[in-house]
Amino acid sequence: MASVNFTIVLHNHQPVGNFEDVFARAYDDAYRPFLDVLERFPAVKIGLHVSGCLLDWIEANRPEYIERLREGVARDRIEMLGGGYYEPVMTILPERDRAAQVRMMRDYLRDRFGADPGGCWLAERVWEQGLTKSLADAGARYTLCDDAHFIHAGLREEDLTGYYTTEDEGRTLNIFPISEKLRYYIPFRDPEETLEYLGRFATEDGRNLLVYGDDGEKFGSWPETHKHVYTDGWLERFFKVLTDNAHWVKILKPSEAQAQLPPRGRVFLPDCSYREMTGWALPPDAQAEFEALHERFRNEDEQGRTILRFLKGGFWRNFRVKYPEANQLYAKMMRVSAKVASLPEDSPDAARARRELYRGQCNCPYWHGVFGGLYLPHLRFAVYRCLIEAERIADEVLNSGDALPILRNEDYDFDGHDEIIVQTGALNCYLKPSQGGQMVELDVVEKGMNVLDTLSRRREAYHERLLRAAREHPEPGGQVKSIHHIVKTKEQGLEKLLHYDRYQRKSLVDHLLPRGVTVERFAGGEYDEITDFTSRPYSARVEEREEGRAVVMSARVGSAQIEKTLTFTANAHIIIDYRLLNHSDREMTPRFGVEFNFSMLAGHAHDRYYFTSADDNAGELATLAEHGQLDYAGLVDEWVGIRARLSFDRPTDVWTCPVETVSTSEDGFERIYQSSCIMPVWDITVPPGGDWRTRIIKDISPA
Repeated sequence: MASVNFTIVLHNHQPVGNFEDVFARAYDDAYRPFLDVLERFPAVKIGLHVSGCLLDWIEANRPEYIERLREGVARDRIEMLGGGYYEPVMTILPERDRAAQVRMMRDYLRDRFGADPGGCWLAERVWEQGLTKSLADAGARYTLCDDAHFIHAGLREEDLTGYYTTEDEGRTLNIFPISEKLRYYIPFRDPEETLEYLGRFATEDGRNLLVYGDDGEKFGSWPETHKHVYTDGWLERFFKVLTDNAHWVKILKPSEAQAQLPPRGRVFLPDCSYREMTGWALPPDAQAEFEALHERFRNEDEQGRTILRFLKGGFWRNFRVKYPEANQLYAKMMRVSAKVASLPEDSPDAARARRELYRGQCNCPYWHGVFGGLYLPHLRFAVYRCLIEAERIADEVLNSGDALPILRNEDYDFDGHDEIIVQTGALNCYLKPSQGGQMVELDVVEKGMNVLDTLSRRREAYHERLLRAAREHPEPGGQVKSIHHIVKTKEQGLEKLLHYDRYQRKSLVDHLLPRGVTVERFAGGEYDEITDFTSRPYSARVEEREEGRAVVMSARVGSAQIEKTLTFTANAHIIIDYRLLNHSDREMTPRFGVEFNFSMLAGHAHDRYYFTSADDNAGELATLAEHGQLDYAGLVDEWVGIRARLSFDRPTDVWTCPVETVSTSEDGFERIYQSSCIMPVWDITVPPGGDWRTRIIKDISPA
């Protein structure tokens, strides 16, 4: 009788820093009920990967789940897969961290379940050929990639009926192709349709193998799926169909498939991820074109399907180009990794620093697709907190005895331009002369917080879907759809918030504005600069001054010149001196503003608010306001315990406004508070050949 082999692999994950209730809800809606159903069908076996981030939470909060997994492994029902413990995208890690993360997961699984994992799950299935050696050296015998990888290597659908072997530097690794079609069938189509699809590949010799691999959250945690999968009984029906047809659908765990079936051949895959990811990694215009082409040819004739085989999207690493904030996070991770690697092995804190580093490599805030990812401030905050703590531990050893503040010139973000990194003990300050002389990172070391963990507002390809949906007012449908096709919003009018920034929302962003520009126009990006200094390259030099070590940055555009001097002492106190010079024979009469952004996690919370010299509580951090003639202004985050204050050398007008983005998530389009802008503004007159000066003192203190 003709038969076919079928392998099921699920991947369960929650990121470092996700909310407690999200962990609990995903457990109750997806992870636990899936196991409830699986245990009732002894003929069904699966491969399962659970990320270390989730395992840590389960160990602390739902330890009975570990016992149930252990029983499933003992009964030969579940095969646990390894991977990087804290779910990093392996390709961006230094080799030492790749190996260490895989070993950490291997040791955990060996301790809990009594066996070394043969398989290695790849976060987001991001593949580069160099992983072959890394994974093989770490003990992995197989991994899984999407069929898109194989198709871009020239294989056809009928070729993807088994695993392949690849090699690098003499190390070999087996790779199973994950079926995209099955990812869209399961759990959204009727189980009989999956059975019919499997039947297309049944042969008399029974050597064909199809692989389903996807997120466990699709089974109850994704929108509308809990009712569909459990209440309406989809999963029960699916497992019953597989059980009833077990005489010709042979369910194999991955290691069983590897042991019972020979490889289909040798393959070398291009750098790739799953198809949707390759679209998200593209710039917005290219992403829209890619998705439109795929939609056009998806249901066409043979020629259209042939075109799709060679339609390849972007490269995962280009998220670091699409989102400079992702590159900055990556640069921070790499810098901290190098420091932690320099710690003596016998250092008592080395193990703690390494764990914090590995937690800071969790992939989710390093990119953005259909889920929030990089757009979620709490995920960025958590990863930065881990990295800052790892760096603090390392610096206590590596910088002991060094006089503070420490200033270093280095190209830490790999853009070909040197940045200036200042460590005062209390603060780590990163200055970027090549980008408007901006302050791009400010770590409050004791609190483990980068208060410049901001995100600029930028156009996304999916914004057109929001604008179109707002125009058409579609009626909600009752059909359960894949999350990739759902268009819904958490609130009305989000399309009115689609403002886009022309520069990164950091600090020390210098503005020469016409005097007619208001705070409302500024917040909406509806203005022009008289002369644009926001991203202009500044020269930079370091000076020794009586007040402390100083960084002097200067730029000239035409007849206008801005010079700013930052003086650092060994505390959380920065003196900022501005000088505007007029090199023309006419008066300069701009509205001059210095933009400071602060990322404080919540725009509408009673314990996060502005304060001024006129009011101890000047409103929530999402407040848009214009304050007149202040001696100082600042903001407080009582939850983290940080108070940031800007003091002025003269009565100063101050604008405040939120920076809010519109992005997609599991629940639809949503508004997300990213940061708060505080901008002192002055209407100044600079005579011909003259200058204008002011001083701002920036203090960070406990709240």
